[in-house]
Amino acid sequence: MMFTTHIALALLIFFLIAYVGLIQPYVLLVFLVAISSLLPDIDHPQSYISNRNEFLKFLSGSLVTKLTTHRSHFHTLYAAVGFTILTIIIWYGFDLGSIMHPLLASFGMFLGYTAHLLGDSITANGIYWLGKKKEKYHFMKKGIIRTGGKAETVLHYLFIFAVVFLFMNVGLA
Repeated sequence: MMFTTHIALALLIFFLIAYVGLIQPYVLLVFLVAISSLLPDIDHPQSYISNRNEFLKFLSGSLVTKLTTHRSHFHTLYAAVGFTILTIIIWYGFDLGSIMHPLLASFGMFLGYTAHLLGDSITANGIYWLGKKKEKYHFMKKGIIRTGGKAETVLHYLFIFAVVFLFMNVGLA
């Protein structure tokens, strides 16, 4: 999926959870969900997140792509849990608890990251949720959603419409 569709899907899931009253939609949390929805693509040197600054360009282009391929290690539940734990460590390490509780921040990280995995699961290529040794998983028949194709464009606009509707009914705290 394209990066904007990943963000729209993550925000849709987030605002659905907020709409039913399970979470307060804090501005920083919304931002964290959106950013974390892009993290799995750090393993692709041409991805949006990999090209935001020189450090990420180096990390993605030199280090990560030598260790892994796109949609392999970073597109698993293990990576989602790893980044979630890293978020907790960073939050406690930099004493950011006054900004947002570390568990809330880690929830935002996990939600955005797994929303990305969910989005890639409906594409033609699918992902290996539990690693390459397990069966590749698709939520839909293989080939229905192609990255950047017409079906993704339709989904993208449906997601955005739903996010705007939910945002108007929930707002930000």
